[in-house]
Amino acid sequence: MGHPAIKGTSSYARKSTSSHQEALKRLGAVSGLTAAQDAVHAFLASQLDARQIRITKIAASPVGDGGWDVEAMILVPDLSIKSLDLELSQEVLEQESCLVQLDAAMAVRAYELLGQNN
Repeated sequence: MGHPAIKGTSSYARKSTSSHQEALKRLGAVSGLTAAQDAVHAFLASQLDARQIRITKIAASPVGDGGWDVEAMILVPDLSIKSLDLELSQEVLEQESCLVQLDAAMAVRAYELLGQNN
């Protein structure tokens, strides 16, 4: 015969399991945010030659496919100054705002420059 107190699952065990599952979901969301941030940093640095990147907003994609919409402020070389081919003591940078859309695999689905911020 078994012990009567061991029969079934106690309310403490149910609460503990539920808390653990909620913590895992939060951890998954945090790791998703971190992965999205890392993917955007890599994309902006390599493709737009961003010198400085500041993520301003990360949101789940409204498409509902597990992707992310990430907004960022970036400092990029001023192409109009660069095209003059002048010798400068310092690089001239301009601040841009952009939106990067990622799919669930953290691949860039689309990006858009939202405009300059002076």
